Amino acid sequence: MPTRLIIGAASVEPAEIERLRTLAEQCASRLPFAVEWRPTGVPGDIDLLLIDVDSIYGHVDWLRAHAEGRALIALTSKPDGAHDHELSRSADASELTALLLQFEELTSDYSPVPAADAKAAARSAALAPTRELPVLGDPAAATTSPERNSTAEAAAAQTADSGPAPVEPPPEPRSALLLIGWLTAVDGLHAPASIPIGDGHRLLVDPKRGLYSGPEALKPLEDISTRSISRSEWRPESDSAMDQAASAQPLARLRLIAGLKAHEGCLAPDFDAETLFQLPRWPQIEREFPRHLRLATALMKGPATVSELASQVGLPESEVADFINGFVAAGFVEPVASLPSETVGAPAASSGRLLGRIRSLGRKS
Repeated sequence: MPTRLIIGAASVEPAEIERLRTLAEQCASRLPFAVEWRPTGVPGDIDLLLIDVDSIYGHVDWLRAHAEGRALIALTSKPDGAHDHELSRSADASELTALLLQFEELTSDYSPVPAADAKAAARSAALAPTRELPVLGDPAAATTSPERNSTAEAAAAQTADSGPAPVEPPPEPRSALLLIGWLTAVDGLHAPASIPIGDGHRLLVDPKRGLYSGPEALKPLEDISTRSISRSEWRPESDSAMDQAASAQPLARLRLIAGLKAHEGCLAPDFDAETLFQLPRWPQIEREFPRHLRLATALMKGPATVSELASQVGLPESEVADFINGFVAAGFVEPVASLPSETVGAPAASSGRLLGRIRSLGRKS
């Protein structure tokens, strides 16, 4: 009987999933199993989860999924070995084939459906929203009971009577965002664009290549990082615009200043006061912000909340919150996955023990 590998995605744009699905079709002749894409809004038997780790939301989703012990592929524009399995955005069919072959043990038997039906289902899956993670909620919700079983049976019967639920389209792109939103949000920038920043200068952003061109220092970009920028202010640029720019710098630097100034001394809404943050590796410290050296040094000792870190270094919590926001946006600081008291499966339990030891070490330092 033929086998298949079922793939879901989180924090991956529909267009990107469609591209990956097409790439997987090119791998079909090289793989000993079929690949099926599922919309992440549908919980169930997803064997492998693909997450875009280049965005803030994607990084948080990856931490949550890793804590649950799921099989993961990190989609990134700059593979650096930070994740067990990484897929470059520029990967070709041969690279994807080699990666998927590593998950062959996760495949299961299935009965193939007619090609036309399979293609329609795959396209619907590719166009489904991907923000929410599948089956990564409260493990207690997966516990079976007579009440849950009867409710599920009733829901299944109602679905059978009413037919398949329509696929909801992604929300309309917002007309205005802060600079950090344009750099990280799903409805932000996805192609080269520029915006005037005064004195005849412009800020050029190339999200495809992970580069930007603008002032050499970061402080001149503080003003544009604090105001709402309308979509009409951005001017589309060609893919070769960055090659003609005076200088090109890593987009992480721009995300740093954009994150630093986005929330005016408050922690970004994705986190709360009890969120623990960690610094896995030493970051680039900008000379314009000398206090960041103290904060990074303290955070390297172990995970801490904003208030704990502020107490360690003797700085206001507002300044620490800005530091956290900026360094999370730049990809240096990570939130520590908060695990439920009861986990499902051995991998999750192992992760829980490891993170528990890390958390304990951080609080003792």
